[in-house]
Amino acid sequence: MFRKFANDQALGLTENQSHWYIKALSYGQRPWPALGRGFNTGVMLMHLQQLRNRKFMNLWEAVTKRVLLHIPETSLADQDIINAVIKEHHSIVYKIECTWNVQLSDHTISDLCYRDTSQISVRKTFRSGEILVFFSFLSFFFFF
Repeated sequence: MFRKFANDQALGLTENQSHWYIKALSYGQRPWPALGRGFNTGVMLMHLQQLRNRKFMNLWEAVTKRVLLHIPETSLADQDIINAVIKEHHSIVYKIECTWNVQLSDHTISDLCYRDTSQISVRKTFRSGEILVFFSFLSFFFFF
């Protein structure tokens, strides 16, 4: 997949499948800056040479210090910081398909990603509340 990256792209991420970064948070916190809905860092491709070329260590540190002057804490740790960097440096990100990073919660809008529900099936619900989900296009089993 790195072959698909443009010369200035260093991070491969899926778009966040919730409105976390574009909604006003009801409990007083402010989301960090992000491009649109932002990107989810649960699965992240890192082109290490491109990150070194961009001096990414200095870049994220500078952006973090700048944002912390206005928003004194992160809610989503590395994801907030990565999104703030992307907001200021759009070209750093290569957008990967949402099927590479399944985001399941009561706040996701994953239906935009999984329009063909024949690819997804719940196989078993356990007493503990865990659900075994099978994604036929991946041929893997996941426990939630």
